[in-house]
Amino acid sequence: MRKIRKESPKKVKEQAGKLLQKISDAGVDTGYFIKGLCGYITKQFENEPTDDGPSANVLKCLDSPDNWLLKKCPAGEKERINALISESWYDDLLLLEQYRKECWKEYQSSNLTLKHLSQLRLLHAISEAVDEINKDTNRFMLSNTQSLLSTLMKDTDTPFVFEKMGAYLKHIMIDEFQDTSTIQWTNFRKLLDNCMAQIESHNLIVGDVKQSIYRWRQGDWKLLNNIEHDFSEEQIKIEPLETNYRSEENIIRFNNAFFTQAVIQTVKELESDDIKRCFSAD
Repeated sequence: MRKIRKESPKKVKEQAGKLLQKISDAGVDTGYFIKGLCGYITKQFENEPTDDGPSANVLKCLDSPDNWLLKKCPAGEKERINALISESWYDDLLLLEQYRKECWKEYQSSNLTLKHLSQLRLLHAISEAVDEINKDTNRFMLSNTQSLLSTLMKDTDTPFVFEKMGAYLKHIMIDEFQDTSTIQWTNFRKLLDNCMAQIESHNLIVGDVKQSIYRWRQGDWKLLNNIEHDFSEEQIKIEPLETNYRSEENIIRFNNAFFTQAVIQTVKELESDDIKRCFSAD
């Protein structure tokens, strides 16, 4: 991790140094460049990575190679410099900004991991000690129940764990389904399928995807959000509740307006951070 933190800035510094050297070798008066451009490149070359993005002027230079020079640049010199910008300098600047974003994520992730490394080691040591005590005293942590069930039921159509229980259950209701974890759903799904195979069996799942933000018990919001894909059209009927009986009208209107704008803003932030592009590439 320390090696990653040490090595990650090198790519940025090398790219910035390469661009500065090209400008120097061309004998260009940097006073002809838009304010802040050379300072930004120099900053990437000399300083440690930061999350400080480019200024408005630098963003203009990233948008188009035509925005690099000031009006005071002589016509003859402007033509020569613009040719150099279009030929390679503009691409060099784009690559520098790409490296800066990538480097910052690696650098900051390494810093945060190293900062909490001692606590992580302590938690691991505590976990090992608890496991050893449970083994010596023949005890079992309740939190490990789901993983044990998953192991016992692996590759079995009718797990023996549910054989007796399944004979007496005909209807099932699951409340707060948004708090269900993937492993819980995998375990419980076989019992639910057994119930649904019976005549006159009626089963109900209740939940609110929006409440999944709390991630109780490793709840996976995608389970409820995509529940219709887990069953055939004949097996499932989705009924969204349109009326809130718990809150006053003003609170409901505020929540609807707030979350509508929050979603729009979040999508914009994700798109600006190239996250959407990364997922599309996968």
